[in-house]
Amino acid sequence: MIVSRWITVAVAGAVLGTGLTLRPVVADDAAQEAVCPVMGSKFKVTKSSQFRMVNGKAVYFCCGGCPAAFDKEPEKYAAKVGDLACPVMEGSPAKLNKTLRVVVNENYYYMCCSACPGAFTGAPEKYITNELKDPVTGKMFRVASNQPHVEYKGAHYFFADDSSKSSFERTPDKYARKGN
Repeated sequence: MIVSRWITVAVAGAVLGTGLTLRPVVADDAAQEAVCPVMGSKFKVTKSSQFRMVNGKAVYFCCGGCPAAFDKEPEKYAAKVGDLACPVMEGSPAKLNKTLRVVVNENYYYMCCSACPGAFTGAPEKYITNELKDPVTGKMFRVASNQPHVEYKGAHYFFADDSSKSSFERTPDKYARKGN
């Protein structure tokens, strides 16, 4: 038990030193509490808790139905997340406005002004600090400037490789999230 915690601390330190932000990790024996933005209920976050990333912050849900409700009205529920900073203009508060929102895979990014979404989509590798999950394979990866990418129904989808992109393009509705 003590050894595994030291390993966890060492790995976390190494990751922080590289500047990577991985999928939120929650140990079952030390679960954090969260408040579901949809239901308003307090619950213990576990490894299986569903979540969305909003401007780099993990937003956890209490049950399986809540992510879909969040995806239908993200601005309504993202207001409960707390202060969000624009990923492009550091230090500027993000505005929860659909016209200032960029959806990337299962992540929401809110900007501060109308110039920021274009800057963000023009160089996403500068602003996406967390790893993304490939919508086809589920593989986690870090966005690079030459990352395979498509825009579908107003959302941006990045892929770990060209094969995933090809699979997505053949049957995009199979992999695209509903309610972007």
